[in-house]
Parts: sequence; structure tokens; C-alpha cells
Amino acid sequence: MLWIFKLVITIICLVILVRIVSPRDFFHRVLNRNAGFPDKLTFIVIFGLFSVFCTYMGTTLPSGAIINVRDMAPMLAGLIGGPLVGLGTGLIGGIHRFFLEGFTQIPCSLATILIGLTAGCVNLWIIRQKGRIEFIKVHWAALFAVVMELCHMGLILLFARPFDEALEIVKTIVLSMTLANTIGVSLGLLLIKKMAIEKHILKYIKKEEQPV
Repeated sequence: MLWIFKLVITIICLVILVRIVSPRDFFHRVLNRNAGFPDKLTFIVIFGLFSVFCTYMGTTLPSGAIINVRDMAPMLAGLIGGPLVGLGTGLIGGIHRFFLEGFTQIPCSLATILIGLTAGCVNLWIIRQKGRIEFIKVHWAALFAVVMELCHMGLILLFARPFDEALEIVKTIVLSMTLANTIGVSLGLLLIKKMAIEKHILKYIKKEEQPV
């Protein structure tokens, strides 16, 4: 299927993106929570533009709905960078989606923004619970992505009218959208964690990740 091919290309681009930005000082500071506004803005712009790229890599249906992994970028940004970074990234991806119009214009734009903010709040909650900088575990990130995409579908049903057409769109895209974004977020987070440990980006390395 075309959307699967496009997903593979998008994941490859994500790997390249992470490898390019991970050695950069602004990336280190964002992950360690000592970034100033210019660092956060740089992070937001990069991941926000990647969200836009994900939209263009999507498969457009006759209804105007787009099967895509646009939500992946704000989810990742929020889960590793916090609420401001997640919200900023979501705003770029969401506002861009809004101007593309289409049947699901409003709910899809709103979903991308809310997903980025929610991901950032999850990251903040984890740090406060642990008392240190720590990423969400990959399996919990996958579950989070599933829940967020189901909420995305819920927003489509809530806002898109007529309801019958909205329901048909959700039936068409729910499985592929959920699967694609879940795979993207899981692999992206796994890669970022791996790069953070290898390059000593974080100020700590968890005991279970050290050799015994």
C-alpha cells in the first residue's frame, strides 16, 4: 500500500533528522532542561517543519482527509522536550494543516496541537514523579500514541459534519493512522534515547542501562 511506503520514507527521514540534530548543543540543552528560549525555538521550528513534511508525505483521500504521521512530530517533541516544545511543534503542524482545508480541517488541526501539548505534560509529569530528567518508556509511549490517535478520531467525529461522512472517514483511516503514528513515535523515541545514551547527552545514565 502507498501509505506504508510513505511511512517507511518518513521514518528514514526521521532517523536522518535525529542524527543531524543530536550532536547539536541546543538539542542537548533541551533534553537536559537547561535550554533558553532560542534553543527551544530552534527545536520547535525543526520538529514543526518535520510535522509539515509528514503531512505532505500523507495519502490524501477523495474526502480531503489525509492518512499521515503529522502527529508523530509534536508527540516526540513533547515527550522529550516538555509542554512548550510540544505545543509549539503542534502549532506549526496544526496551523499548516488548517490552511490545507478539507473535510477534517478543524478537528485534525486541533488534534495535532492538543497532542503536542498533552505529550509535553506527560513528560513534565514523569520528571516530577521521578525527581530527575527521564524519558517515557517506549512501550508506554506506544500506548500513549494509540490513545492520542483514538482521541484524534474522536475529534473528527465530534466536529466534522455531516456525521455519517465523518464516521466513514474514521472507519477508513483509524487503523492505518493509529498504526503509523505508533510505529513512528516508538522508533523515534527509541532512537533518541539510544543517541542520548551513546553521546552522553543526558546528565545521567540509568543504572539498568549501564553494563553490569
